[in-house]
Amino acid sequence: MNFYPCNRHLLVEQVESEKAEKEDLGPVVLVPDTYKVQIEEYGAYFVLGVSDDCSIDPCVGDIVLVDNSMVKQIKFKEEIYTVVLENYIFGYVESEESEDKEPENAWEK
Repeated sequence: MNFYPCNRHLLVEQVESEKAEKEDLGPVVLVPDTYKVQIEEYGAYFVLGVSDDCSIDPCVGDIVLVDNSMVKQIKFKEEIYTVVLENYIFGYVESEESEDKEPENAWEK
């Protein structure tokens, strides 16, 4: 089953190095209820799909830098899809494949 993002959303997957750090929790430690876990404010994600109505133009395989608090995970039929609205993307880094495509505007060169 394929998931296609709509309404200016992008389907993304967290960059492996950051995901591995979060999964390696180490030993369990009890902390007071008032303790707040510090979560990285920004994250890097691979683009897996882009809605047709997005005004930004990242390609599949590019890396987008986003506000982590705005990344949403949707569970449907045992699959988890990670999406983010284009408004919360601060920028993107082109993959080698997308660097070969012709830019649409002269200012992108």
